[in-house]
Amino acid sequence: NWLFTYKQNCTCYANSRSNNLYSLYMNILYVSSIYPGMSNMCNGEIINHSMPGFSKVYNKMIHDGHSIDLVIALPLEDKKNLCLSEISGRVSLVTWSNRYYIDGISSFIKLLLCVYKITSSKKYDLLYGHGPIGVLGNIIARFKGIRFGHRVYGSASLYSDLKINKFGVFTAFLKHPLQFLSFFLKKDFMIVTNDGSKSNKVHKIIGLNSYSFFHWRNGVDFNNSEKKHDFSEEYGRFLLYPARFLQVKNQDIAIDMVFNFNKTYDHSINLVLIGDVSDRAYFDEIKQKVKDLNLSENVFILPSVPASELFDFYKSSFAVLSLNRFSNFGNISIEALTAGCVLISFNDGSLDQVITHNESGMLINNMEHGVDILNSLYIDVKFRKNIQKAAESSAKLNFLSWNDRVDKEVFLIEKPLSK
Repeated sequence: NWLFTYKQNCTCYANSRSNNLYSLYMNILYVSSIYPGMSNMCNGEIINHSMPGFSKVYNKMIHDGHSIDLVIALPLEDKKNLCLSEISGRVSLVTWSNRYYIDGISSFIKLLLCVYKITSSKKYDLLYGHGPIGVLGNIIARFKGIRFGHRVYGSASLYSDLKINKFGVFTAFLKHPLQFLSFFLKKDFMIVTNDGSKSNKVHKIIGLNSYSFFHWRNGVDFNNSEKKHDFSEEYGRFLLYPARFLQVKNQDIAIDMVFNFNKTYDHSINLVLIGDVSDRAYFDEIKQKVKDLNLSENVFILPSVPASELFDFYKSSFAVLSLNRFSNFGNISIEALTAGCVLISFNDGSLDQVITHNESGMLINNMEHGVDILNSLYIDVKFRKNIQKAAESSAKLNFLSWNDRVDKEVFLIEKPLSK
């Protein structure tokens, strides 16, 4: 019922929007962390969709004629690797370091002053914060009386820290000050990805009733066409793990799973890792681990690929892995289910609303359990095919297209224009 109503609302919005010619366009300032794809722009639009929750809405706003400037906070060590020359006039880069406590305070002040200076030189209709760094935009927006929206992509361990003991609120603030303030500060609206990390419960504990709160699932690009290329011809029978290289993504566990499976059973399996490098040190560890375990012929590491090509990787895979440390109800799981793949993920509760273990996906307790699950899928072809069918059915019942999901967010951003 909720999905039917959701789609109805999207249709109503699309119809009303097409019947209204806006005489005004918005000046928007994004205050954001660096996300994948930001360095890959053409004519102002992001052409790498590895962070679709960010890039698809951004591109839609650009396409609709709105003017977007960006203040981007990036780790000091990443500045030399970033190239934003094509849009340098519209982007302000502020290096961010929290290596030491004093560095964090210094970076905070530097970014705050940057946002203040930019908003003093140009009139903005909306400041739009993305991620915890967006808090800096929130502070300036409240001070200057500018409308502010905050887009957060999950809350990781914030909920567990809040509930840890009677001093949980204090503990959570000390461990995650920017995340904490993201929910706590007054604003006009907040959109948080429903990724299973219990952000809605975080809002109930520390959020304010004075702003509109939306807890939305990511969308998915439905693709009913047949795969154009079978990647199993190049990579054999393989597990797919398409995720940014970050320690919380646990690509090392995926490698251990392949190593132990191949060591334990007579049959073998390969692993394809696809994603941008967000943590260079961890990425180097992954490459070293592959070398140390002599898995160079079994583990393939690839950069991000276009959505159409990624669809073929999904369709060609034996199974798809999602092994995030905190929550696994993200793009990987949504896309894997939509493509009719066997999804193997941690039994952390985040996927309970869309997966039934052994029916529409496989939920594992640890790496060893994952190895056993892989073997059961390997030896029982019918069992695997039944899971694939159930996964696709679950996706149709539970997920919106990205177009509908983006329209919802754009409507919220443009709301004052329709008055």
